[in-house]
Amino acid sequence: MEDAVNALGRQDHPDVWAQLPGWEQMPFRRSHKLRDGKGRRIWVRHTLTLVGGRGTLHSIPLKLGLKRDERRACTRLYKSVRAPLQHALATKRIEAVAVHHGSGNKSPLDRPGIWTKQAYLVFFTGKVVLRDPPHPDVIADVLFEQTGFEKWLKDWGRENAKLASPKMLKDIGQIIVGHEQKHGYDITRQEAIDLANDVAAQQRRKMSVRAFKAYAWKTRQSKAGRKVTVRKIQDHHKAELRELIAKRLNHGALLLK
Repeated sequence: MEDAVNALGRQDHPDVWAQLPGWEQMPFRRSHKLRDGKGRRIWVRHTLTLVGGRGTLHSIPLKLGLKRDERRACTRLYKSVRAPLQHALATKRIEAVAVHHGSGNKSPLDRPGIWTKQAYLVFFTGKVVLRDPPHPDVIADVLFEQTGFEKWLKDWGRENAKLASPKMLKDIGQIIVGHEQKHGYDITRQEAIDLANDVAAQQRRKMSVRAFKAYAWKTRQSKAGRKVTVRKIQDHHKAELRELIAKRLNHGALLLK
């Protein structure tokens, strides 16, 4: 489960995933029962163990040392990844199995309501409780079917990619022109499209060729005031451009949050 959450987090939020203050203690949440000396709900992590043959959830109090906005940023970011994963599991777009502690046996996680009734267990402990009275409960790890998960991850990224705005494309065009003129090379339109599209895909942005020509390349097309050279763009120039374009795309993503 942890690997799946991290894979989606890195894809959806490459600029901030696992980099926020306090992230090393995630996933944490506010306890519904435990309170401090002033009556305020405290922050906890969870573990799941067997007690007397019953799966029992334990809350471990945390001293986070974070500001309110920092705690909120962590929990919101985690929820933004947890919610689509939970929905995909509940609607069977992703298949998962339970790997039983002790025996190592595997069983399908297809019981009705398991991804709603035990969702908090799965996402806050990585485990699930299998109950079959009068037998003792079984605690199991949640394992994803890798091929199906990777396909869903790719589909989710494509379906939920954000469209690059005209302003963003104009800025990218100015970045290309500025870098081209500074280093004295010529970049072809196709080279610019391929490079920008590649960076955009990594940042989960959609960038149509028509829009790129209309907004980004229009800046480059004008030859007024710029030196014309036949020197081809080199690999180190492309690497620098990739970094500059990625920073601009990330800046746009941060403004939307």
